[in-house]
Amino acid sequence: MDFEEIKALMQLFDTSKMNKMKLEVNDLKLVLEKAEAQEVVYTTENKVVETIENKPTDINGKAITSPIVGVFYNRRNPESEPFVRVGSQVKKGDCLCIIEAMKVMNEIVATQDGTILEILVENEELVEFDQPLFMIG
Repeated sequence: MDFEEIKALMQLFDTSKMNKMKLEVNDLKLVLEKAEAQEVVYTTENKVVETIENKPTDINGKAITSPIVGVFYNRRNPESEPFVRVGSQVKKGDCLCIIEAMKVMNEIVATQDGTILEILVENEELVEFDQPLFMIG
C-alpha cells in the first residue's frame, strides 16, 4: 500500500460508523480507532438513510450480510441496471451486489433461492463486516 491508499482508507474509516479497524497487508500493520462511538447518518440526493441499528425492520426473512469492509455497489457500472431490486427472484449463487475493498471488486451472491424483501444499504455506501445488506425470503 502506498501513502495515498492509506490516506484514502483513513478517510473512509473516519466517515464510517466503525469504531476500530485492524488491517494487515504484507509487512504493513495498521490499526485505526476512534476515541468514542458516533452515530452516522448518510444522506443521498436529499434523502436521509438511517444507520442499520436505527432502521426499524418488521420484514421476516434471512439477512445476507457483508463478508468484508468496503464500498457497496448495486450495479456493475453506472450505466447498467441494478443486480436486484425489492421483489426480485434470485437463485442461490446469483450476484446481488459488488463490494469494493482495496481496489478489488468482490461479488456478493445469494446464499439461497428466494425473493429480495428489502435492500438495507444505498449504492456507494461504505459497509462494515457482517453488516446486513439484504433481507431474502
